[in-house]
Amino acid sequence: MAHSSDAAQSADAAGGGENVRRELPVLTRCFQAKRREHVLVEQAPHMIIVYALRDGVIRYANTAATLLLGRDLTELLGSNIFEVLAIGEGAADPTETDPNEPGLLPGEYAAKMPDGATHYLDVRSAPVVHQGERCGHVVAWDVTARVNRERDLIRRASYDELTGLPNAAHAYVYLEQSLRRLERSGTGCVAVILIDLDGFKQVNDTHGHQVGDSLLQETACRIRSTTRDSDLAARLHGDEFLVVQSVANPIHAAYVSERLRTTLANPIDIDGGLVVKVSASVGVAVADPGTTDPHHLLQYADHRMYTDKQRRGIER
Repeated sequence: MAHSSDAAQSADAAGGGENVRRELPVLTRCFQAKRREHVLVEQAPHMIIVYALRDGVIRYANTAATLLLGRDLTELLGSNIFEVLAIGEGAADPTETDPNEPGLLPGEYAAKMPDGATHYLDVRSAPVVHQGERCGHVVAWDVTARVNRERDLIRRASYDELTGLPNAAHAYVYLEQSLRRLERSGTGCVAVILIDLDGFKQVNDTHGHQVGDSLLQETACRIRSTTRDSDLAARLHGDEFLVVQSVANPIHAAYVSERLRTTLANPIDIDGGLVVKVSASVGVAVADPGTTDPHHLLQYADHRMYTDKQRRGIER
């Protein structure tokens, strides 16, 4: 019986060895496939990050992530994805089934670099299970160059290149928004103040366009310094400027307009020792909570400005 038992064990061992030999190529191929997958992910040209949904802690980051974010792998692992990408509360997906484990909404996010620079990333995210844990799988591309180009185009379309002030198109939109806010609040007024420089053409013709440009730039600085950060100072065209400001009443608006007139009447020292002096014609229109037509306000302010010029004997 002992010999029979030993023979059976030998047969089992032989069979087991045969099974291992048969399964070994399969196991080897599986291992190689997983290794290839790891290499593809690790060496992917775009950023790949896996983070825990429950707390946002990064569990995995590939080489591209470390290069794009300017951080070592040891620094990224264990940090919070919401802090790395400067993501606000609105970035969490409201459709997530578990509100305590929100995923990221797709979109563009800012990433703060260690040197203080800001890069913009186009982020896509999907839920995955990583080492038995519910995680978010993030793939991102650097779109900083595109974002900067778009912002530059918007800036050029909305701002005057010479003075840096908002242009006429921007000013009209701002005025529309201001009137809507006024209507909702039901209190206070909005002052629309048009400013036209008297004597600018003479300065430009006598001293040249470079001096004229310097005069316009200084005028813009003075108008901006006289208004609050929450108000609008814009250059409409040529030597005509606009201020849109929230005021308590028409008397307050008149005070603001006179302060602007006084500021602009001071002599201007142009580089090179040339001192020029111009005055300003000012027209004011005041909107109360019932006013909704920005075009009418601008027309009335323009009429008042023209009347101001006539009163002082200045040609338009």
